Amino acid sequence: MAFIVEDGTKVAGANSYVPVAYADAYFSQYSNAIWAALLTADKQAALITATQSVDLLYGQRYKSMPASSTQSLLWPRFVVIINRIQIVQSGTIPAQLMNAVSEVALMANQGINVFPVPNTDAQLKQQRNQVGTLVQDSVWGHTPKVEKFAGFNKIDLILYPLLNESDMPASLAL
Repeated sequence: MAFIVEDGTKVAGANSYVPVAYADAYFSQYSNAIWAALLTADKQAALITATQSVDLLYGQRYKSMPASSTQSLLWPRFVVIINRIQIVQSGTIPAQLMNAVSEVALMANQGINVFPVPNTDAQLKQQRNQVGTLVQDSVWGHTPKVEKFAGFNKIDLILYPLLNESDMPASLAL
């Protein structure tokens, strides 16, 4: 498969948000010898897989809308405001997305499943109220505060500015 990087111009057939040189520079900041030791072809394959993973796991929650209905990937988007003050212009791929894809590429290369099943465990809570002889029992479920995808907490934190707060698709959360 050809390695085709989306640079924000809606590149036909794009399958990665991250050029190898960007991921190399990103990981060199942290002296990551594992990434540095990989062959270029392995890095490209991991970046393609990571791009697909991030789009599938987080794509419905990306802020804004895709810039075109014919683009290969979910970015670029229309203008997005993140961190309440920072504007991500249409026609760009944000650093947060490229950093998250780089991290997932490293996970993929290390054999970690980058297409995990979401954590949907619910916990039951019970409450009993009694006043005199009057008794009311209540049982309800709630989703615990745990990462949605096991092992993806760092990815959640990196992507946080680019995501809508709810699990509602971006098209409905405008």
